[in-house]
Amino acid sequence: MSGRISAPGAPMHRPGTYTYFHNAAYSRGIFSTQGVVAAVLNTSFGEVGGVTTITDADRINELIGPNKEAELSFTGGTQVLHVVRVGEGGKSGTVSVAGVDLETKYPTNRAFNVTIRDGLAPDTKDFILFEGQRTIERFNFGSSGGNVTDTLISVINHESKYLNAKKKEGGDAPDTQQQVVNEAMSGGENPTITAGSYADAMKALDKVAFLAMHTDSTDMQIHASLQAYVARRFNEGLRCFAVVGEDLRVRYAQRRDNAKSFDNFQITYVGNGFLDEEGNNIDGSQAVAYVAAEASSVDYNVSLTHKRVPNSTGVVSDLTLLQYDEAATSGMLVFAESEEGTAMIDYGINTKTTFDEQEDIGWNKLRRMRTRYELMDRLVRVSNSLIERGMDTNDDGRAQFIAEGNEVIQEMAGIQTGEVVLSRQYPPQGDKTWYDIINIEDLDSIEKYHLNFGFSA
Repeated sequence: MSGRISAPGAPMHRPGTYTYFHNAAYSRGIFSTQGVVAAVLNTSFGEVGGVTTITDADRINELIGPNKEAELSFTGGTQVLHVVRVGEGGKSGTVSVAGVDLETKYPTNRAFNVTIRDGLAPDTKDFILFEGQRTIERFNFGSSGGNVTDTLISVINHESKYLNAKKKEGGDAPDTQQQVVNEAMSGGENPTITAGSYADAMKALDKVAFLAMHTDSTDMQIHASLQAYVARRFNEGLRCFAVVGEDLRVRYAQRRDNAKSFDNFQITYVGNGFLDEEGNNIDGSQAVAYVAAEASSVDYNVSLTHKRVPNSTGVVSDLTLLQYDEAATSGMLVFAESEEGTAMIDYGINTKTTFDEQEDIGWNKLRRMRTRYELMDRLVRVSNSLIERGMDTNDDGRAQFIAEGNEVIQEMAGIQTGEVVLSRQYPPQGDKTWYDIINIEDLDSIEKYHLNFGFSA
């Protein structure tokens, strides 16, 4: 168990570690999800409703089809991108050539064409798959002997990333010397997207580890589903956050109010966009993808405030000074223009704007949220390792977590103070022990300077 949320004193039924947090002011090389992003996307390729994992931006087209959100995710620093293809149904594209029935591996409307022509070597042929004018696959196979069709089918089924092949049923015997030129595959359709498609697709990520999550939708109803999903994961001990945003045709005042309505450190709302190197608008779901990548890939103790967007050339939907102030107090992350004319993140915040006895103001900063997640994860790994090692239910066994936990706190960058102690309110009972992590001071970045000049004549 990875540290599910449970209030102190609540029943602990299963073996494992339970965590909780509170506002203290009010009354080691290990697995990390840094740089790991999950996205629910309307793509043109890949398993419908399944998770496709991408670790190389050059394979986006092959694995899920052309997709701007995925490209921007890797531009923003993503190392691992887990994509769920949203939708239901759809149809594979098909074509019959040289006695072989070809079918795309997944439902898609991508425009594939097939060519079969003589190879450069004697007694060989080339099978070429085009998308538009671009060659995406090429296979060479032997064209002599009596099993040419079987050879072609075997080559495609073993090597193609896009097609399945089988022998054509019925009809005339295949002409194994036939030349095929740009034979189009047809009948393919992308999955159908319904109101509940995104919420259904999110469930495929239940057993996938990631830090940030987003979709390619700008619909507030889908954002609500995403918020509910991330909240459930968080309560199950899977610390993560989501990034959302709306189409810039939505009025600024409405975007500002929608951002404020989340009031949740697990949700970051992107309120405008930026111009890329070629002057193209990067906004809506594309800006969301970039921010999700950036916010999850930097070190946990690094602020996003005034972080430049490399190769950007300006801001989309720039704001007035008053609007920038409103965005800051409404929990809306926005881009501003830097002194060099590039875009930068104005203030590295999430949508948390009100605070109670459980949540202090530190949860509003992406840096401090990430730091707190990191501290929780590190201490959970300590307690889980002690469970595996079988600590005794005596003073020495309970003191072991105190010793190892305090070592983690003392060595962790971004944590100024903190201490693990036995809970005074909940004494040990049988195989259960409660601890308080007290006096935690996680560091912020200095982001606001006031310079008071005193000039004299």
